[in-house]
Amino acid sequence: MIRPTRYSLRSVLAILLAVGGITLLPVSSASATVDPDCSTRPGGPLMLWWGQSYTGAHICLQDNVWDMANPATYFPDNGTGRGEQVWDNVASAANADTMYCAIIWSEPGWQGSRADINKSGFEGSARWNLADVTNRNSSLSWYGC
Repeated sequence: MIRPTRYSLRSVLAILLAVGGITLLPVSSASATVDPDCSTRPGGPLMLWWGQSYTGAHICLQDNVWDMANPATYFPDNGTGRGEQVWDNVASAANADTMYCAIIWSEPGWQGSRADINKSGFEGSARWNLADVTNRNSSLSWYGC
């Protein structure tokens, strides 16, 4: 199940037109939407930390992200790792969404190794170490779970 609030109208129109054989809009990479509210809730963000065990700079992201490198998103000024690009610099994560699970992928376009992050904040969803995708995070997707 696709998380319906995760796609922009432009992305949906581009996909529909491309599937129909007509391409009027360029299909661009989905960019990360930074969420200033990191609280646990339906539709909550994925919380990403620069360091393992939820240490260092952290950021909360919404939406499916095709390629975290383009356009670039940076950790805010809130700890070690501040100002670093989020792409390939995440070591721990937790999901603040109570309805959907997140996947952090090692390659752009939702491919490669993955780390599934369960729903519901730190209760059962926290990943203090992302194992195969530690510092290899390249894309983000969501699914109903």
